[in-house]
Amino acid sequence: MKRLKYTIDELPRPGSVFITPLSDGRFGVVRVLRRKIGSGYAFAFVVPSSWIGSSPVRPSDRDIRKSLVLTHHSWNEKRAANWVTTPAPESFIPAGEIPLTAEDEQIQVESYATWDGFPLQILLQWRWDHDRESVLIEDKARAEKDAEEKRLSAERRAEMLRTLTLEGIARRKWFDSWDEELDALSISPSRTFLSDLIQKLSEEPKLTKVVVRRLLKATVKLFNQLDGKTHFIETTHREDICEALELIMFAAKQPDLVDEIDQWREW
Repeated sequence: MKRLKYTIDELPRPGSVFITPLSDGRFGVVRVLRRKIGSGYAFAFVVPSSWIGSSPVRPSDRDIRKSLVLTHHSWNEKRAANWVTTPAPESFIPAGEIPLTAEDEQIQVESYATWDGFPLQILLQWRWDHDRESVLIEDKARAEKDAEEKRLSAERRAEMLRTLTLEGIARRKWFDSWDEELDALSISPSRTFLSDLIQKLSEEPKLTKVVVRRLLKATVKLFNQLDGKTHFIETTHREDICEALELIMFAAKQPDLVDEIDQWREW
């Protein structure tokens, strides 16, 4: 999805203050220190405060100026400030302006994010300071859940690879995620390379490693030649091509040959 571009006048003015709801029902506050234009975008520099309140009442200027410094997890006292490229979301309540100071001008951070990250960091830092044990328990539970999901995913993939056959993938439509227009010169021949490889493998009376290696290497060279003409293989294309060749090698019952692809490819 294309990002929307806003003019600098559509972003909050320097000095602007916003109250933001936190997920526990309380409220935090952020302010805008400056704006700039670069790389075709207008940016606003937003700094959250360490203040947290129980109601959406604007705190004192003194509390607003207490910049949030992140010490939770591995942030190591990093100031929580970011450049954003959009106006404040509707959930951020405008709360007037406060004058900027010389200290504000000294705050320099070259980090870019979205408005949504500010309330998350405000609350997480408060919890780290006041309820760290619960945060660590949640972190551990999340890590265990992620590890279990990763294990199950690996098992499912291993089973899928184990049961692959050349017949089963012969009619697969490769590279569905590629752009039919932008990749017009490469998508059709790339699909043909894979279809031809599967067909040749299927027609072989005996799929020895020598035979499969020869056919795989020839296919990789075809991709080299195509990329030499069109220069279409970028990170995503490379990953997709390698994954497709991996699936075909598993279907041909010669998965070890996947490791040799890097020796032949020029992309």
